[in-house]
Amino acid sequence: MTRPFAVLCVLVGLVGCDAFREYAPGSPEPEAGDEREARVATDDAAAQVLARPVVPDPEPMVLDVRSATVSMVVLTDGDAEVSGTFQRVTGTLTAPDGEPAHTLAGAVSIDMSSWESGEDARDAQVKDILFGIEEHSSASFRLSGIEGLPEDGIAVGAEAEGTARGQLSFAGGAAEVEAKVRVSRSGGGAFHIDTVEPFVVSVDALGLTGSLKDLIRELRYTSIDDAVRVSVRMDLVVGSEIEPQAEGDETESVAATRNAQVAAREDPPATRAAQEEDKQESVPRAKLASPARKGKGKGKGKGKGKGKGKGKGKGKNSMKKR
Repeated sequence: MTRPFAVLCVLVGLVGCDAFREYAPGSPEPEAGDEREARVATDDAAAQVLARPVVPDPEPMVLDVRSATVSMVVLTDGDAEVSGTFQRVTGTLTAPDGEPAHTLAGAVSIDMSSWESGEDARDAQVKDILFGIEEHSSASFRLSGIEGLPEDGIAVGAEAEGTARGQLSFAGGAAEVEAKVRVSRSGGGAFHIDTVEPFVVSVDALGLTGSLKDLIRELRYTSIDDAVRVSVRMDLVVGSEIEPQAEGDETESVAATRNAQVAAREDPPATRAAQEEDKQESVPRAKLASPARKGKGKGKGKGKGKGKGKGKGKGKNSMKKR
């Protein structure tokens, strides 16, 4: 067999093998160029996903109400303003995404018996007739969110304004609330929420129209406006940072505490002097008996009585007759 003929046979055999693989039963069909590239790209994307580090979900930020005041102003007899506050407010707000405050949501409870307007007799009638605290001891406000705040959170020492939305519920009635608020941050876990301007709540929306009429008759007013202007101030801290209070102690305002700390840092000598003075005043001082004085008269006196030393002397520090 000549060499060219042998080479020709080898080529024919190779072609035959490829044809056999192409048409043999059960053999995979050859991939087109585009399909092959798509499969390779898919495999590469899957490999990148598997190689990417797993980032855990952010821990939610849970804030408890440290102190709060809810103030209300109502018009009586046409133009007279009556204002008062609720001093006992409790509750918890949670930011599921951690630091960003715009995701804050939750509920707070208002103790209706803590209403004070500066007139005890009127306060008792408001609590009894309008609020009916024997049956409805508390109102609740559920915050659904604060729109307009920075999505990346509020830095320490910074503040931002947004719109808070939620629902106020009391005695079976409910009113939708929308208020412009200012949110500030004074520490790693301390936030403060204040209304920029009062928002209005309708007495009728809370189902208190009948009670309001009874209160008008009892107080002998000609009218009490249905619209109540409400302002809110809340100091919130991370739950674990709340210091336990002794039973019966009044909760001190966070703002007042911060002001006292700042004043102490700005004028430490004066603060120490005041502390020393308080310490000294708190310890009663023993009174020392004054020593008896001996008088020495210069003049000689002629005494009429019996005994020595009973003469009348004209000198200084002369002892008086007892």
